Amino acid sequence: MEMSFITRDSLIFRIILLLFLLLGSKAAKADSFYQIVNGKRYLCTEQAPQPGPGCSYINGAVYCPGPGQTCEYINGQVYCGYDCEYINGRVYCPQQGGSCEYINGQVYCSSLGQSCDYINGRVYCGANCEYINGSVHCSSGGAASPALPARPATPSRGG
Repeated sequence: MEMSFITRDSLIFRIILLLFLLLGSKAAKADSFYQIVNGKRYLCTEQAPQPGPGCSYINGAVYCPGPGQTCEYINGQVYCGYDCEYINGRVYCPQQGGSCEYINGQVYCSSLGQSCDYINGRVYCGANCEYINGSVHCSSGGAASPALPARPATPSRGG
């Protein structure tokens, strides 16, 4: 009788060990981390060595943006990026440190330290853009194309 008890304990131990090994084999990559939200574990990927702000729980799902980015609920959708804005019926996310502006019927996004200006019938995004002797000169940047709207974010996998 006692022998079957030892066998049962041994079997339970082996099952627990097997589960531990199986779960351990699904370990996150070095550039990933797990976030616990509402009792569920979510895999969040981040390129930075530190997790930074981590994941956001928005409207019943978890979103894990890239380094320095945030996720926001805008006009019924979740968008992840840098300072995403709702402009003229669409969402735009500029590059890190940049901004987006509505100029002459279109949206233009500039980079860090730059701005967009309507000069002599055209939009220029850059630093220190000036109209001199019939042409536009910028210390960086130049003639710009309208920005593309951002795509809604996809929730991270939960487990």
